[in-house]
Amino acid sequence: MRAAPIRALLAAAALAAPALAFDPAGWAGYRSLTVSEPCGVARQAEPVDVAFDVPSSASLRLVRRAGSGWEEIPAQYYALHSGPAGSAEGRVAFLCSLPAGGAGVYRLYYGRAGAGRGDFGPDFNFEPAPPGPIAGPMHWIVENRFYRIETYPKNGQIWHIWDKSGADKMWWFKEWDGLEKGGDPVDWAPNVWVAYPDRVNPSPSNPKRGQQVFAEPFDWHYVVGWNQPRTEIIAGPVFLQIRRWGPVPPHPEHTDFSYDRPAGPLVWASVTYRFYAGTPWYEQSSTLQTEADMSVYFIRNSQMVFRDSFFSHLAMRPQTPNLAPGDTDETCVVPLMAHYDRMPFFAQGHTLSNVLPSSFAYYSLFNPDDGDGYANFQLLERDSTLSGAPPTMLNHHMSLSEGHNWTVYFARTFNYTNQRYNPENVTFLPAGQRFEDRNIHLLYHYQGADSLRRLETWNAVFRHPLNAQWR
Repeated sequence: MRAAPIRALLAAAALAAPALAFDPAGWAGYRSLTVSEPCGVARQAEPVDVAFDVPSSASLRLVRRAGSGWEEIPAQYYALHSGPAGSAEGRVAFLCSLPAGGAGVYRLYYGRAGAGRGDFGPDFNFEPAPPGPIAGPMHWIVENRFYRIETYPKNGQIWHIWDKSGADKMWWFKEWDGLEKGGDPVDWAPNVWVAYPDRVNPSPSNPKRGQQVFAEPFDWHYVVGWNQPRTEIIAGPVFLQIRRWGPVPPHPEHTDFSYDRPAGPLVWASVTYRFYAGTPWYEQSSTLQTEADMSVYFIRNSQMVFRDSFFSHLAMRPQTPNLAPGDTDETCVVPLMAHYDRMPFFAQGHTLSNVLPSSFAYYSLFNPDDGDGYANFQLLERDSTLSGAPPTMLNHHMSLSEGHNWTVYFARTFNYTNQRYNPENVTFLPAGQRFEDRNIHLLYHYQGADSLRRLETWNAVFRHPLNAQWR
């Protein structure tokens, strides 16, 4: 299908960042930074994050042209290191607005004793959450004018989400816990089912599995079962970043303690969230690494799970290679079935499994009745090994699961057995396999077909970030 270039302003644009008049007198010098828009899409309060080095670490200010003068804007300086003779290097993040195809010049001033770094003006909140049904040291609220996000007290995983531009109701999920305990985290990944094919027991039936007559021959290692992992928080006026990492133990829900456990960790993971002050989206990335030789039934990442009643429709945008110039993929929109209690008789949880491609440009869940909208844009997927050998990768695809009065979720799966948890279907993974991903999670107000067209604009924005070049 032929399509004209996208040049529309983003409807959910953030307010312009505050600024302060700036006097360049008394500063030792500056470095100039040119920021340009690369693909003909107007940008409003888009993050720019760039490395820098300056001769002096005494003070830092980021300014932009304002008429015949300059004005200071909120900037966040982090990963700072001192160099020889008082020099400094690090990174600076700020929000930038540009017209389609436009460019802007910024200056990073340095070297005025006693002036500090000039951090100011956060317009989002990061604070301890009010006490609730689950206690723990990592219970936080992250909020800007677009969303409110609550983290799970035991491990900081995203627990609940409110789309403030939609219905502003709490999105939650129940795997084990109902609302009386706050439910379970909506961000479920990464996770892996470590298989033990020698433990298959064909005798008594497992009551959890109905008529199936084998014991659960696996352990489920997943980060929602973390308990106070190692954590690094970077907070400032432009973004909040929460990174957590460490071994991922088997969760008691899917562990048979009648068997001996491995002496050391089998799986290691890292999960990073970055929330920006002026955007309706947040960024999430993860790494899962095998620490020992193992067999698996599957590995999953980017798994977001929601109660089935929140969303009634799904939009999917494929990512087709080698399209003709001027062509574009088309979005598929389908009703979700679990919401209407119309699960097909042959579907056992996964309504669209191997039917789906291995990756999308994006997908979106939305509800026309109340305006809630969620979209996921995958920006990175990388599979590698620490040894340099080719990674083991079998049956990689996207899975959509639906269950009435239970869930709607998407996940990316690797080495998946299609629910055939039998000894002959395991995949052997040597130690040192790495699975990495990076995603944008957008919260928006669904208002009909125009909302889906705006997702195309967001897709262009996320895949073609602003260019920043020091001069």
